[in-house]
Amino acid sequence: HIVEIENTTNFLSQTITDFSTFFSPDKEKNIFSTHQAITECLHILFPKFIHKVNIDINVVEDIEINGYITQYQQAILTILINALDMFEVRNIELPTIHIEVSSNNGKSKVTISDNAQGINKECLDKIFEAYFSTKKSKKNSGLGLYISKMIIEQNMNGTIGVQNTEDGAKFTILI
Repeated sequence: HIVEIENTTNFLSQTITDFSTFFSPDKEKNIFSTHQAITECLHILFPKFIHKVNIDINVVEDIEINGYITQYQQAILTILINALDMFEVRNIELPTIHIEVSSNNGKSKVTISDNAQGINKECLDKIFEAYFSTKKSKKNSGLGLYISKMIIEQNMNGTIGVQNTEDGAKFTILI
């Protein structure tokens, strides 16, 4: 458990550094494995949820990305945390998150789907706007998905989108 705590602390420390230098132009890109980045997110986030949430990862093809790994992980974590919140709010009995790592025309493609009943149709077009939140809690700033979109689209020249499925929401990240 101590190693897990140290890893989490180091990741959070790096996250603080990343946010403090978010708009700084002199960031250094690194090549990293999409699957490895997502696995690290799951190790950080899921020790306390591992018995409550079914996580299904399907790696079709692991494409390496030249970008900012911790920022990428922040975007992934935001999506995962939002799913966890909705499982709790909607009291989902068998919460499941399905992650698929694949490629599309030589680019890394990651889809993250959940069974948390989806996003209200009125909110779907606004989900990436600053200060927009579907959560009723005053703790939520509505910046998580907005910042995730900025990271993926502006800092990593990719795209991020969302759609509803039969069971929940499905986010797609292409870099």
